[in-house]
Amino acid sequence: MRLAGLSTGQLLVGSSDLKNPEAEPNLGIPVNTKIVDEFEGIHLEWTLHCVELKSYPFEKRYFNLTCKKEFREKIMTDYLTYIATSAEKIMRHREKLFIYSYSREGGWQSAK
Repeated sequence: MRLAGLSTGQLLVGSSDLKNPEAEPNLGIPVNTKIVDEFEGIHLEWTLHCVELKSYPFEKRYFNLTCKKEFREKIMTDYLTYIATSAEKIMRHREKLFIYSYSREGGWQSAK
């Protein structure tokens, strides 16, 4: 499951620092959005849920993962291990994305 292959049509984008146009954006998924994934031919759906609490923190967010019951054991072992391993690799190899545009004046400039 990667943002590049995100199956939902919705994505929240915000800024981590509004005063800095080069600040890394914060990405999020709206509540009740379904994200479809596939693992070894098995159809999976992740849904983000939010429950309001009466004390701090005032809400609890969690993902609900659904698949056919016959694949539950494989998903609980192989898929969740795959997800954890993939997340670890992503965190180790985080790269920055720089966007440039070609100006009419004849040069590449940072798109801020």
